[in-house]
Amino acid sequence: MRRPLEVRPVPAGYRPGYPRFVEVTDWERLLRPSGSLLFGGLLGAALLVPERAGAQDAPPPPVGPPLASSNARAAAIANRALDEVRKSGFRYQRSETGEEEVVKGSPKVTFPKIRISYGNSYVGVFDLARAKQVTVELFAAYGVRLEERHLFKKDGVEFEADGYDPKRKIGFELLGSDRPPGGLSEKVPPRESDPAKLLDDAETAKLKEQVAAKQESLFLAPVEKYPNMDGDQYTPLRAYLKSALDYLDWLKREGRL
Repeated sequence: MRRPLEVRPVPAGYRPGYPRFVEVTDWERLLRPSGSLLFGGLLGAALLVPERAGAQDAPPPPVGPPLASSNARAAAIANRALDEVRKSGFRYQRSETGEEEVVKGSPKVTFPKIRISYGNSYVGVFDLARAKQVTVELFAAYGVRLEERHLFKKDGVEFEADGYDPKRKIGFELLGSDRPPGGLSEKVPPRESDPAKLLDDAETAKLKEQVAAKQESLFLAPVEKYPNMDGDQYTPLRAYLKSALDYLDWLKREGRL
């Protein structure tokens, strides 16, 4: 007969210090027939590991090489923004990148593929305000002065674009930034409530058609592709800025800048 579980209060100031990463091969090993005992032993041992002394004084985590662009000024802007969050990039070395064609005919968007971890490490999406501001600066490096929070209205599509030049029909929009998802341990960013400023699913589809037909030159990136995992702002921002640079370089080659 099994003994009933005993529930005891957690001591004040207790810090579990459990591992942050689990590779796919680890999961396969843990889930083999006898994996339940092995998993329990590992997890139990992990909970007894004290927090490493002086962790707050640890050197910055290794991150990737500087981003490159045909526009030296744009590359400098992107890398300066990454340097500001470099210390948070402990997820970078254990992550990969993927690509997705958001708009037919436009360069694929790069996004981070971050390893799963124990517990719920998702705390929402990356810093939207930072990402938008840097993107405006990148367009400016290419000679495009964007109007921030521009009310775009064309052929049944009406929303507040993150940045847009109505004369040149060039700009960008972080898809979903008007209704950003939030995590369990981070305050949800403000959500837009004005219907005229929201970009719904039907409008998004129409907007993509306009961009694919080259009626508009808009860099579109889905915000949910850039998660903030355990406070790592570097890894998602790097993937996003690479995508923005790729798009602007492509527009330049296309003769649209």
